[in-house]
Amino acid sequence: MAEKPVKRTGKSLRTMQRILDSAVQEFAAHGMSGSRVERIADNAAAKKPRIYDYFGDKEGLFQAVMQRELGDTSKAVPFDPGHLPEYAGRLFDYAHDHPAVMRLMMWNAMEPGRDGTGGGGFERHIEAIRELQEKGEISRANPAEFILTLIVSLASALSAANPIGTAVLGRLSEKKAALRKCIMETVRMICEDKRQV
Repeated sequence: MAEKPVKRTGKSLRTMQRILDSAVQEFAAHGMSGSRVERIADNAAAKKPRIYDYFGDKEGLFQAVMQRELGDTSKAVPFDPGHLPEYAGRLFDYAHDHPAVMRLMMWNAMEPGRDGTGGGGFERHIEAIRELQEKGEISRANPAEFILTLIVSLASALSAANPIGTAVLGRLSEKKAALRKCIMETVRMICEDKRQV
């Protein structure tokens, strides 16, 4: 006998949002494996069975969280292959201002059996960079995959997902503007690299 679908009312949608908000914090703090559905439900002021009704299981909830957070990131920081230094600067700002998202990405990459992308749509970004390389607008000295990896790595190197940056540089809040400028200039140099391929 098929399960009856959960009816989506205004109240149930608000409950789902509270569960997702609670799950972001839980997964960011403990990862998928270390998170507890009971804590997510308690912090969301929701009944535990609602999580299973809405998301199926903890994995389904984790996927819903990743999808929402990556979607929010893409909306807040749209990919702009024609202005990669500026994109890197905006991504740096977002990573700095949204530590939970960066921790989610870190946990997603560390969980067994995951590819680490979280469905980030990076293939489209790589192809867009390649197209600009073919037109001569971005240097071809480095592969498109490397350029995108560099941008994302630089932008997140000083975030909650990478404590090495804070260990080396200390209090980042005092240096944020200068670091942002350095990241943008580094990306600009990579994009304008004159070496022959």
